[in-house]
Amino acid sequence: MQHTEARPIGRPIDLAKNRAILNAARLLLFRDGPRAFTVEAVAHAAGVSKVTVYARHGSRQALLHAVIGQLAQELSMAFDRRPGDATALRASLIEFGRGLLKFMIGSEHVGLMRSLLGSGASSAPALRRVFQRGPAAMLQRVSAWLAGCHREGSLHCPLPERSAETLLGMLQGLTLVRAMYGAVNAESKRDIEAHVSFAVDAFLRAHQVEPPRPSASRCAVSTRSDRVGLAP
Repeated sequence: MQHTEARPIGRPIDLAKNRAILNAARLLLFRDGPRAFTVEAVAHAAGVSKVTVYARHGSRQALLHAVIGQLAQELSMAFDRRPGDATALRASLIEFGRGLLKFMIGSEHVGLMRSLLGSGASSAPALRRVFQRGPAAMLQRVSAWLAGCHREGSLHCPLPERSAETLLGMLQGLTLVRAMYGAVNAESKRDIEAHVSFAVDAFLRAHQVEPPRPSASRCAVSTRSDRVGLAP
């Protein structure tokens, strides 16, 4: 008896349309703020129908989650790799910090934050959703990566989530505050590399694995042996 190969029902998903939808949604969200972020506007900007958008993202909220989740994934791509040796570990942290700061002082991020903060109580739900899918998700990803470093013995991070928050705080510094006040200039952008290197190296020093210390009993035995050896 012959078995025919099963075929998927319907047309395959058009990946180009997926990209167009997410790109249009990201542009509208960061350029015009959450009020302009509607399924109708995204469909028009992407050149697709509302039905197509809803078929891939069941609601406006789901589409917002997809946009912020995709951005968080892009910013934390450095953590897709295993920690490796000390050089590779530092390189991953430098790459992450550089990308994070460049995004934070970028016009799209500053514009979104000003839009959200300037909308009052009406933007509170959107702010919470952006936080959960963006910064909170990134914190968890960095925490998981640091936990892996701790297990492998490359870093001392017994409290990885706290260490992850420390790292993010050290990297950001006053970057967002400067950007929100319009105090970012060409010198600030050139300083990113130096600041990231300084913050990463300080973090690594604070979380370096210390060599094991000899136990007290072993030290006592060694001391007694030395005294015996020195006895006349």
